[in-house]
Amino acid sequence: MDFVKGNMYMLRGLKNNKRFNKMINWDGDLWISDSRGQYSTAKPCYSDGDIFICIEGSREFDKALAYAEYAEKDAREGIDSRDTDYAVERAHSAHNRARMVRFLTPDGTIASMRVKGNKTKFKKVTNRTRVK
Repeated sequence: MDFVKGNMYMLRGLKNNKRFNKMINWDGDLWISDSRGQYSTAKPCYSDGDIFICIEGSREFDKALAYAEYAEKDAREGIDSRDTDYAVERAHSAHNRARMVRFLTPDGTIASMRVKGNKTKFKKVTNRTRVK
Protein backbone atom coordinates (compact mmCIF):
# COMPACT_ATOMS: atom_id res chain seq x y z
CA MET A 1 0.00 0.00 0.00
CA ASP A 2 1.26 3.47 -0.81
CA PHE A 3 0.35 6.18 1.63
CA VAL A 4 -1.03 9.22 -0.22
CA LYS A 5 -1.05 12.74 1.18
CA GLY A 6 -4.54 13.81 2.27
CA ASN A 7 -6.03 10.32 2.60
CA MET A 8 -7.34 8.83 5.82
CA TYR A 9 -6.08 5.48 7.10
CA MET A 10 -7.57 3.31 9.81
CA LEU A 11 -5.43 1.23 12.14
CA ARG A 12 -6.43 -2.42 11.92
CA GLY A 13 -5.40 -5.94 12.85
CA LEU A 14 -3.54 -5.16 16.06
CA LYS A 15 -6.12 -6.86 18.26
CA ASN A 16 -5.10 -10.17 16.69
CA ASN A 17 -1.62 -9.90 18.23
CA LYS A 18 -1.19 -11.44 21.66
CA ARG A 19 1.42 -9.03 22.94
CA PHE A 20 2.00 -6.03 20.69
CA ASN A 21 -1.58 -4.89 20.26
CA LYS A 22 -1.30 -1.08 20.45
CA MET A 23 0.50 1.64 18.54
CA ILE A 24 2.25 4.27 20.61
CA ASN A 25 3.37 7.81 19.78
CA TRP A 26 6.89 7.94 21.17
CA ASP A 27 8.00 11.58 20.89
CA GLY A 28 6.77 11.98 17.32
CA ASP A 29 7.47 8.42 16.08
CA LEU A 30 4.84 5.69 15.79
CA TRP A 31 5.84 2.29 17.20
CA ILE A 32 4.05 -0.94 18.02
CA SER A 33 3.74 -1.42 21.76
CA ASP A 34 2.59 -3.77 24.47
CA SER A 35 -0.71 -2.56 25.93
CA ARG A 36 0.31 -3.73 29.40
CA GLY A 37 3.77 -2.16 29.32
CA GLN A 38 4.94 0.78 31.37
CA TYR A 39 5.22 3.06 28.34
CA SER A 40 1.62 2.58 27.24
CA THR A 41 0.34 4.60 30.19
CA ALA A 42 2.77 7.50 29.76
CA LYS A 43 2.44 8.04 26.00
CA PRO A 44 -0.59 8.32 23.67
CA CYS A 45 -1.74 4.86 22.51
CA TYR A 46 -3.87 3.96 19.52
CA SER A 47 -5.81 0.79 18.81
CA ASP A 48 -7.86 -0.73 16.00
CA GLY A 49 -10.32 1.67 14.42
CA ASP A 50 -8.37 4.87 15.11
CA ILE A 51 -8.14 7.17 12.08
CA PHE A 52 -4.88 8.77 10.92
CA ILE A 53 -4.55 11.41 8.17
CA CYS A 54 -1.49 11.24 5.95
CA ILE A 55 0.07 14.70 5.75
CA GLU A 56 3.27 13.70 3.97
CA GLY A 57 3.60 10.62 1.80
CA SER A 58 6.86 8.92 0.94
CA ARG A 59 8.60 9.59 -2.32
CA GLU A 60 8.45 6.96 -5.01
CA PHE A 61 11.49 4.97 -6.08
CA ASP A 62 13.22 6.50 -9.12
CA LYS A 63 15.32 3.79 -10.79
CA ALA A 64 17.52 6.09 -12.92
CA LEU A 65 18.25 8.53 -10.11
CA ALA A 66 19.00 5.71 -7.67
CA TYR A 67 21.42 4.05 -10.06
CA ALA A 68 23.20 7.35 -10.66
CA GLU A 69 23.59 7.94 -6.92
CA TYR A 70 24.92 4.44 -6.24
CA ALA A 71 27.22 4.50 -9.28
CA GLU A 72 28.72 7.77 -8.05
CA LYS A 73 29.11 6.38 -4.52
CA ASP A 74 30.75 3.20 -5.85
CA ALA A 75 33.14 5.27 -7.99
CA ARG A 76 34.24 7.24 -4.92
CA GLU A 77 34.86 4.01 -3.03
CA GLY A 78 36.66 2.37 -5.96
CA ILE A 79 34.00 -0.29 -6.58
CA ASP A 80 33.27 -1.31 -10.16
CA SER A 81 29.59 -0.49 -10.76
CA ARG A 82 29.11 -1.98 -14.22
CA ASP A 83 26.50 -4.38 -12.86
CA THR A 84 23.50 -2.07 -13.08
CA ASP A 85 20.99 -4.59 -11.75
CA TYR A 86 22.95 -5.03 -8.53
CA ALA A 87 23.28 -1.26 -8.01
CA VAL A 88 19.57 -0.72 -8.61
CA GLU A 89 18.67 -3.61 -6.30
CA ARG A 90 20.81 -2.13 -3.51
CA ALA A 91 19.28 1.29 -4.07
CA HIS A 92 15.74 -0.11 -3.99
CA SER A 93 16.45 -2.00 -0.77
CA ALA A 94 17.87 1.12 0.88
CA HIS A 95 14.87 3.14 -0.33
CA ASN A 96 12.41 0.65 1.18
CA ARG A 97 14.17 0.68 4.55
CA ALA A 98 14.28 4.47 4.72
CA ARG A 99 10.74 5.36 3.53
CA MET A 100 8.88 7.45 6.07
CA VAL A 101 5.37 8.92 6.18
CA ARG A 102 3.91 11.55 8.49
CA PHE A 103 0.45 11.34 10.01
CA LEU A 104 -1.89 13.57 11.90
CA THR A 105 -2.80 11.27 14.79
CA PRO A 106 -6.24 10.97 16.40
CA ASP A 107 -5.12 13.13 19.35
CA GLY A 108 -4.02 15.96 17.04
CA THR A 109 -0.25 15.53 17.07
CA ILE A 110 2.03 14.88 14.10
CA ALA A 111 3.98 11.62 14.08
CA SER A 112 6.30 9.86 11.63
CA MET A 113 6.40 6.17 10.84
CA ARG A 114 8.59 3.87 8.78
CA VAL A 115 6.62 2.28 5.95
CA LYS A 116 8.58 -0.99 5.97
CA GLY A 117 6.80 -3.46 8.22
CA ASN A 118 3.80 -1.25 8.84
CA LYS A 119 1.89 -1.23 5.53
CA THR A 120 -0.48 -4.00 6.57
CA LYS A 121 -1.39 -2.32 9.85
CA PHE A 122 -3.44 0.33 8.05
CA LYS A 123 -6.47 0.30 5.80
CA LYS A 124 -7.45 3.20 3.55
CA VAL A 125 -10.74 4.74 4.62
CA THR A 126 -13.32 5.04 1.85
CA ASN A 127 -17.07 5.60 1.83
CA ARG A 128 -17.47 1.80 1.93
CA THR A 129 -15.23 1.22 4.97
CA ARG A 130 -16.96 -0.61 7.76
CA VAL A 131 -15.85 -1.12 11.33
CA LYS A 132 -16.79 -4.43 12.90
